Amino acid sequence: EQSDIDDIRHLISDTDVLLLAVTVLASTLHLLFEFLTFKTEVEFWNGNTDLTGLSVRALFMDFVSQVVILLFLFE
Repeated sequence: EQSDIDDIRHLISDTDVLLLAVTVLASTLHLLFEFLTFKTEVEFWNGNTDLTGLSVRALFMDFVSQVVILLFLFE
């Protein structure tokens, strides 16, 4: 456990501060957009009583992208 902490300290101390700042900013924005997307999806499906206006292709592509993400998480 101590070696892991030392590795993280070494990684941070050897990396440019600007690169770390950009990485933190990009990660924060990604987290924010993921949250907003999830919130919008939940609101959409909660208010939806039928599938009017949704194409089968869009539903299939959404399903495929979620499966790919799930497979990456299992890896």
